[in-house]
Amino acid sequence: MTDWIFRLGEGLASNIVSADWLATELPSFLLFTVVTGWFVSAFEGRRERREREPYENWNLVVKGYDDKPQALYFEDVKKFKYSEFEFFRFVKSVCSTAGDLRTKSMSEARGIWVFFDEAKREIVIDLVAIPERQIKWKDGRKPAAANESAAAPDPVSG
Repeated sequence: MTDWIFRLGEGLASNIVSADWLATELPSFLLFTVVTGWFVSAFEGRRERREREPYENWNLVVKGYDDKPQALYFEDVKKFKYSEFEFFRFVKSVCSTAGDLRTKSMSEARGIWVFFDEAKREIVIDLVAIPERQIKWKDGRKPAAANESAAAPDPVSG
């Protein structure tokens, strides 16, 4: 019943080692392999680009200092969007240059002085709007409000 499998295997084995088979079939096999590999690579690259597009071209804006917006890596933005813990660690790290953050959770900060603005693709940390009870300033004083930080962005939950 399984005799045909053995005959097929023997036929393939004898054909693969023959010089005629190698001369005629090897170039087409190599061409097929290269073309198939190229298509698989192209489709995989397209899938990866589509998957990371919502997380690309994001900026960090820290209001209260005269810093320019800083570009964020797409994997970090994805991590911040889905992990409240990682986002809170990032916010604490950014604020550590200004003072010691006393905020216990992101619920105390989000929409008040931390904004995840998806329309502009910005994470905004407004140091001027931090309540005094949530931070101990390093130099003892709060950063001065810049002209552009007077109007806080609309809070967008992320």
